[in-house]
Amino acid sequence: MLSGPSFSPAGAIIALIGASALPLANYLAHHVVRVKRGRLLYPLAVVFLAGTLVPALSVRWLTRGGWIGADAPFSGGRAAVLGISLVVGCCLIVLALRGQLRGELRRAVRLFIALFAVSLAEVLVFLVILFNLTEVVLAPLFHPLWGLVAAAVVCSALFGLYHFTHPAPWNNWAQAARLSVVWFFVCLAYVLTRDVWAATIIDTSFATIGFVRNRVMTLDATPPVTALALDALSIIFVVAIIR
Repeated sequence: MLSGPSFSPAGAIIALIGASALPLANYLAHHVVRVKRGRLLYPLAVVFLAGTLVPALSVRWLTRGGWIGADAPFSGGRAAVLGISLVVGCCLIVLALRGQLRGELRRAVRLFIALFAVSLAEVLVFLVILFNLTEVVLAPLFHPLWGLVAAAVVCSALFGLYHFTHPAPWNNWAQAARLSVVWFFVCLAYVLTRDVWAATIIDTSFATIGFVRNRVMTLDATPPVTALALDALSIIFVVAIIR
């Protein structure tokens, strides 16, 4: 969590750049340039560059400056946390898609792979940067527990609003409200584990459920090999940069 005694202008600028790159790039891709998600340009320019590389560099600066704790890199000692997160994520998918999972199992697996890098970008922006910064800003005003709750509420609301940078069916108030509630539980997973990868697994599970339930087909044309390559690229760069 944030450990800086005061918020410097440099810290504010770095945090703003890291947190705004993904929403801005996503808005441009969907509402100005209109890049299709199945094509290579979107995952490279929006998911990797704006959503992963820029936030990871911001996290590195904020971590070394004492603003946030170094809780993002994966440690071998956290393998149990990741295992539990995978089990919880799989249970969420099975429970949410019961009755239709048999016909959607293969697609759900493909979506999980395709959505992992996207979820990692969202976790970097809305948890590692915004949640941690909001937690410390609110810490002097609340009891620590209520500070956590307030930070989770703020970041969940921002996450819901972020989906107005997406195309339909995500860019409406009903979906924004639902996704804010979902993100509150992702925040809870992060608070309990303080592990980026665990939170990413939970977020990916919720995203997979949303794509199946809403019958969103935009990622169906993405080859699994391409999705796996993007996942690996994102993981490698996050670990290399933040460590």
